[in-house]
Amino acid sequence: MIVPPGSVGPVVVGCDGSWPSEQAVIVATHAAQRRGAMLVLLSVARAERAAAGEPFVERREQEASALERARAVGEAAHWRVRHTDPSVTAQVIAVAEVTDPAVEQLAAHADLLVLGGYGGGGQVALSLGSTSEALAQAFTCPILMAHDRVGVTRHSGTRHPVVIAGLSRDAVAADVLTAAAQAAAERRLPLLLVHAVPPFVPAGPAVAEAHEWVAALVAEVGLPGWMTHRTIVTVADPVPALLDRAEGDDLLVVGTKGEGRLAGLISGSVCRAVLDASTCDALVVRVPVEADTTRSAPMMEAVDTGGLPVEKLSSSECWSLLRSASVGRLAVLVDGHPDIFPVNHVVYRESVVFRTAEGTKLVAAAGQDVAFEVDGYDTVTGSAWSVVLKGPGSEIRDRDEILRAFRLAIVPWPSDPKPRFLQVSAGSVTGRRFVVNGGVTSVREAGGTDDVEPTLPPPTPEDTTPTRVVASPAAP
Repeated sequence: MIVPPGSVGPVVVGCDGSWPSEQAVIVATHAAQRRGAMLVLLSVARAERAAAGEPFVERREQEASALERARAVGEAAHWRVRHTDPSVTAQVIAVAEVTDPAVEQLAAHADLLVLGGYGGGGQVALSLGSTSEALAQAFTCPILMAHDRVGVTRHSGTRHPVVIAGLSRDAVAADVLTAAAQAAAERRLPLLLVHAVPPFVPAGPAVAEAHEWVAALVAEVGLPGWMTHRTIVTVADPVPALLDRAEGDDLLVVGTKGEGRLAGLISGSVCRAVLDASTCDALVVRVPVEADTTRSAPMMEAVDTGGLPVEKLSSSECWSLLRSASVGRLAVLVDGHPDIFPVNHVVYRESVVFRTAEGTKLVAAAGQDVAFEVDGYDTVTGSAWSVVLKGPGSEIRDRDEILRAFRLAIVPWPSDPKPRFLQVSAGSVTGRRFVVNGGVTSVREAGGTDDVEPTLPPPTPEDTTPTRVVASPAAP
């Protein structure tokens, strides 16, 4: 595919036939129409793993069959485009793998990559080892993560939709604001600029200085005079500062210092937490490699772990990890004895909220000091992490607060009714990350040919892929 010089680069959408992919095709169609760009429906074949010693001819037949299925998925997506907006010019490209030269050519000219996402808690955006992750690595243009809309009612917000730009003081801030302004102009929506000042700083001078910084950034980017925009500076963790202001029809624009890769999207980052918990579409803008000079050394805690350092996590990282987990553990005292309960939770306004029924958890947690813990294992870095939240537990009883709680994406795994809401407020939140002694071990896929049963780290809330051989956590 050759893009004429000076023309608008194509909008590329990854297609695999899944529900999130269907939503992504619709979002990409509208994006292409607004930009006046060609839409490329990119379908990557997923061949079955060949058995050991399988003849070469049979492997080639499997690859050909997978490529034919990919073409069929692309044609189905093309049908969706025609019925969404017939004015959009669309082209189907089916490839055997992401390393195909056609993908490289697309990546060099594309202005936007659209991928399907889950969000809303419980699902991981850009799952490790997925085709979406591979495409995100191949493309350096902004990535639009289309929310799957499950449990989100369109046009159900309390205000008119807006484009929300999450601004942080790094090399990508101007690019984020530029992309957000372009999106606001294309969608004819107001622009909301949100900047979070870190907690534990003198709020008055910091907020005033932050407003001056945002104003200077707006002047540098050169927002058009006709564009309606508003700036919000808040002293808070950046993740709730963004998510608490976003509604289903908004667009969140965030940046990552990933150098065109997924380095900025690992667990614990603001960008990753927004992608995993957002209930609206999110646009990810990545900083150019040569401009990424803002990284600082992690804060290390002097703990003896046999030569491997233990990283003490900041409050912002702790809250991001709490948001990234769908299952946590509530520790309480029951009749003077410690007990622990796994629960499905969400983070709301720097607290943890979960649903329960009348019983032990409700009696033991309401009005008492409790602890709440989440942990996980990051296969990108080969490290494990844990976060502990300590504070008072309380039942949500105010009518307005109960109505707000019903809007939270809390989906308990058990099917029995859980009509009560419990909230654990933040008295303190601490966390740490450390390299696992012995390194990373492989995970066997169902139907694989590995001869040795892999030794797995403890199951994590994120590890819910049904094809992996892992033990599910006990039902809350």
